[in-house]
Amino acid sequence: MLHIRSLLGCGLLGYAAWLGSIAFRPNIKLADAHIVVVMDVAWTVVSIPVAILSSLTSEGRWLVATVAAAVFSFAVLQRRGIQVVRGNSVETRHV
Repeated sequence: MLHIRSLLGCGLLGYAAWLGSIAFRPNIKLADAHIVVVMDVAWTVVSIPVAILSSLTSEGRWLVATVAAAVFSFAVLQRRGIQVVRGNSVETRHV
């Protein structure tokens, strides 16, 4: 189990480094923004079974669920930002 946690930790550190590198660019590629949204949704989806099925304490389960909800909120807002940048915002769409 320790090996899986180490791999997960290294992967998250790598993702954080990549995310930090694109956050400080003057222009962010839409493809990178889409990757961030997908990764946030993936984190949320993976967190659900962890919160339900893991041997965490009640507080730990609530923490996982709360972080998952926050990350999903970021994904929704980031997706909305992509739509605005592309000119596909709700306000500009004709129904």
